Amino acid sequence: MANNRGRLPGFLYWLGVLILAPILLIPVEGWLWLAFLAVPLAALGLFGGQRKRSGFSLPIQLLMGMALVSTQFSYDVRVSLPKLCGLLFGLLVFWGVHWFTTGLRTYRLTLLGFLLLGSGMSLVSLFFTDWPTVKFGFLNPITALIPSSALLGQLINPNEVAGTLLWVIPLSAMLLISSFSFVSARAVWRAATKLFLLLVLVLLMVTFVLVQSRAAYLIMFATLAGVIGLWFFSSVRRRVAWITAGGLVVLTAALVIVFAGELRSYIPDENSLALRPKIWSSAVYMIKDAPLTGMGMNTYRNMVHYVNPITSVSGQKDFGHAHNEFLQAALDLGLPGAVALVALYLVAFTLLARLFAYSLKNKIQALPVKALVLGLGGGLLAHGLWGMVDAIALGAKPGFIFWMLLGLISALYNLVFDAEDAESGVEHAG
Repeated sequence: MANNRGRLPGFLYWLGVLILAPILLIPVEGWLWLAFLAVPLAALGLFGGQRKRSGFSLPIQLLMGMALVSTQFSYDVRVSLPKLCGLLFGLLVFWGVHWFTTGLRTYRLTLLGFLLLGSGMSLVSLFFTDWPTVKFGFLNPITALIPSSALLGQLINPNEVAGTLLWVIPLSAMLLISSFSFVSARAVWRAATKLFLLLVLVLLMVTFVLVQSRAAYLIMFATLAGVIGLWFFSSVRRRVAWITAGGLVVLTAALVIVFAGELRSYIPDENSLALRPKIWSSAVYMIKDAPLTGMGMNTYRNMVHYVNPITSVSGQKDFGHAHNEFLQAALDLGLPGAVALVALYLVAFTLLARLFAYSLKNKIQALPVKALVLGLGGGLLAHGLWGMVDAIALGAKPGFIFWMLLGLISALYNLVFDAEDAESGVEHAG
């Protein structure tokens, strides 16, 4: 299996990323020159490998190129710098996972890191989120008990929390389900693994419920139903799966009928539903002004009030993004940037499809490939669907989770097929 021995060792690379994290995620103007320390790591990420190829290189290069181009069209590059630094940090995370996850042990450690980061962000969100109070009133007594603080400068938007957790929850759920078929000679290890995964999932789900994002609720329910269904239907437990699925459909229908009156109060109001098309229409208009270059990262929130104000909305309202990640990418980085983002999704789903097909025919006792594919793919799909109606813009602070997710997909692909090709004597080119 290919590795990068002879190059910068993985632990030194990650040490550099860790040192740069506060500089890139919380940039302070007087200290931004330190961001140039990321250049050697970025060069290693772009050109440091010889054999690992999984299709992400070209979209990433296009994205980086458009990020540089967009700086020339930003009304103030200082406004764009925080998002540029955030994007660079995300790429450093991706490259670290992609290049230095070279074996089962490092992959497991990276998975652990992903779950711990998701749990940590969930825990922080509990105390720093501006909890909504008008959507699901029965949750208000719970959120009222949580002490909130604005030590981070401002409270976190709950929709941003929901979008972040959509990346993590499906993987956590699938790993917990697969842990019941986990093979280990030590019962204590099996029990500890299940307990850890259960605690992680509970923490994530509690935070997710409290954000009160109706779109995220619906998408998460559909995604979990889909990936769990695929897990069972693609195995020998099909009869049990059919019975369970039928029971859930009947139960859901019964609950909808019984509580129809109460459910109507949770449907988004007409004003909320009508606002997004206006935002999207305004975004499309602005994209037409700079289709090839974009207007610069992080400039939309100010430019929207001057270029194409959204009618019937106060000019004081802060639109941090276009409520659609793909439109936002086009606004920031032009249509080529949006194409690069779509390409990242297409590459990831292509790799996952091949891995899923492989997992149906081959069993790897040391790694739950099918559960990983469904968990990683479920998180990517759930967030992608959510990203059609809301957004975590490229370069936003939680965005590095997206890049870590892509890195885990790429590393899993290389791990599985490099091992297969090594057995058959075939050189793998990705």
